[in-house]
Amino acid sequence: MLVTLPLDASEYLDDSAAQVELVSSAIMSGQAGYIAAALRVVAEARGIAQIASNAGVPAATLEKELGEGNPTLATILCVLSALDLQLDVRHVEPGSLQVDFG
Repeated sequence: MLVTLPLDASEYLDDSAAQVELVSSAIMSGQAGYIAAALRVVAEARGIAQIASNAGVPAATLEKELGEGNPTLATILCVLSALDLQLDVRHVEPGSLQVDFG
């Protein structure tokens, strides 16, 4: 029988460059669940209570919104700001990006 153990990725993501790469990759994927998961992992790596405080939301609310996989744009922008990150918008060729809204 195969036994697996839970992995807390935030324990291994203590380098800010790696955190930026994870969030950038998630945003470029267009997958809402991946974006939420990436933001949650980075927030946990930096201390979710502190990030929630900096974002102006209760930690439980932040955990819930990022845990459901489809946070609001307001939540994403607040968390990015609290992480000292910003969105980067650029042109892509038509049809080259597939967005997952679920």
